[in-house]
Amino acid sequence: MAGDGVCLGGAVHDFMILGASIRRKGKSLAEIARTEISPLSGRSRAIAILFIVVIALAGLGLVVVNALAESPWGTFTVGFTIPLALFMGLYMYRFRKGKIAEASVIGVIGLCWRFTSAEKSPTPRSRMRSPSRRIQ
Repeated sequence: MAGDGVCLGGAVHDFMILGASIRRKGKSLAEIARTEISPLSGRSRAIAILFIVVIALAGLGLVVVNALAESPWGTFTVGFTIPLALFMGLYMYRFRKGKIAEASVIGVIGLCWRFTSAEKSPTPRSRMRSPSRRIQ
């Protein structure tokens, strides 16, 4: 298959960057370029990494939007888990600093409660997007 080589090449590339980062005490690729080559190369590498990440996120965002276009359950899942995750983060950071186990229990209970209550109230058909409105 054509995609197998791309996946293998990406895995090798990521592993090499991980190895270089570990050898330099966890520095990022931009920091390695800055110390090993020059400050200008470090800045240009940081900008290049930023653009690559933005383009990758845009592509992934398009995939997620198209996947959720016909799925009220998927939209519901994302729409509930993001606020729950934000609450858990605030709980660990502001309300009860460092209490990871408590926040995890709250998250599991919140997900179980919401998913069991979602079965009782299905999304009306009028709120579902039609396949013709898919983003391309």
